[in-house]
Amino acid sequence: TEMTLMSQLSSEYIVRMVARLAHDTIATELAEHGSLLDLQDALEFEGKAISSEHITTMVLQVQLALNEVWNLGYVHDDVAERNVLVFRYGEDPAHTLVKLGDLGEARPSKNVQSDVEKLLQMNLRLRKEWEEHVHRQEQKLQALPILQIPPKQMSSAN
Repeated sequence: TEMTLMSQLSSEYIVRMVARLAHDTIATELAEHGSLLDLQDALEFEGKAISSEHITTMVLQVQLALNEVWNLGYVHDDVAERNVLVFRYGEDPAHTLVKLGDLGEARPSKNVQSDVEKLLQMNLRLRKEWEEHVHRQEQKLQALPILQIPPKQMSSAN
């Protein structure tokens, strides 16, 4: 079960269970920025996107979390942005911290191919969004009018 697996995992990149509640319900640590989907929505609202450097950091952290799950003989089987929780996010990608959550779909298996494929798909979706964001920013810059000042006026302004 999810509770059993979570109690065996100690990776800093996996959401920690803080309490067992009634009816097989668990309480986990709180992610300041919500899920990766929540962060994407918030950044999009501000006209921003997750940078390529941030994506690299995040995917590496999810990979390290998956390694621990796999070492226990399980696959996560639901690797997606909604299950990656963002604990720290800022300008410096080195200070970013994401953790893999929702182990409810995890199952015993030695075949990690489905997890690897889902991680790669997530990586590609994030990078595509970043590229689209960069393209939109470039289009905005190209749409700006260029102010041309004749050389004579420039020298008299000094």
